[in-house]
Amino acid sequence: MRNELIKAPLTESWALLRKEWRGLIGGLIKIDLLTFAAAIAGIILVVLAGFLLSGISLIAAVALMALIAIPLIIVVQAIRSIGYNFIDSAWSKKRISYSDVFQENLLPVAGWAVVMFLIRLAVAIPFLALFFLAVLGSQGGDGRLVYTLAELLFRIFLGIALAIVDLFLQFAIFEIVLSRSGVLQGFGKSFGLVRKNLVETVLFSFILWVIEAAVSVPILILVFALVFFGVLGLAIPGIGLIALAIIALLVIPIFLVFSALTRAITVTSQYRYWGRARVR
Repeated sequence: MRNELIKAPLTESWALLRKEWRGLIGGLIKIDLLTFAAAIAGIILVVLAGFLLSGISLIAAVALMALIAIPLIIVVQAIRSIGYNFIDSAWSKKRISYSDVFQENLLPVAGWAVVMFLIRLAVAIPFLALFFLAVLGSQGGDGRLVYTLAELLFRIFLGIALAIVDLFLQFAIFEIVLSRSGVLQGFGKSFGLVRKNLVETVLFSFILWVIEAAVSVPILILVFALVFFGVLGLAIPGIGLIALAIIALLVIPIFLVFSALTRAITVTSQYRYWGRARVR
């Protein structure tokens, strides 16, 4: 095991964050704002489409709404993927155009999203099948107990399986949007990189998870407290809606800063790990 492969990316990303924290977090907030705006616009379009299609059959309406939603999801993912190019530019000191990067990333990210979905679905199907078999096989007074146990085991083992998938394929997006590898080639390279450095990648990913959790907990407590007081404010005549609006205006910026901060830590560390491991 090479300790340097684990330690160096973390220290290098921390050094960059300390030196360039304003530009790094500010740039990621802009990207998250664009992502958030695109997501809201997409939700509005899907809801509007559902309203306009309310006169046709339910199956046809759902199918048409899905046809509208899927491209919008891909667009949102492509906008969010600009963050990888932005972090790459922070290291290379090269300026990037968000619009140019978006156009370059759109089709590769669409391929990445489709393949990732199909892989996760393929992993989930056997667990779903076993879960339904366990539920259908439960009879008598212990049926509820069997269902609860089956659901618990389903969640645990499916979660472990998907975590393993994410572990091996976490660098596919870097290969696809930064190295411009083909979609399938990018997944293959990510799998090979992790397999070659399995112990180091597991430890590195665990450390990142601990760091992200440490950053998340106080932020989530603060957001929960704000939402809690906002709900309490609804009971106060005359100011309830005003209080809720103020809380919303506070929560949204906190989420944006939190998202940018966690991406600045995790994605930058992954980027440096990927760069070091792929030349090993």
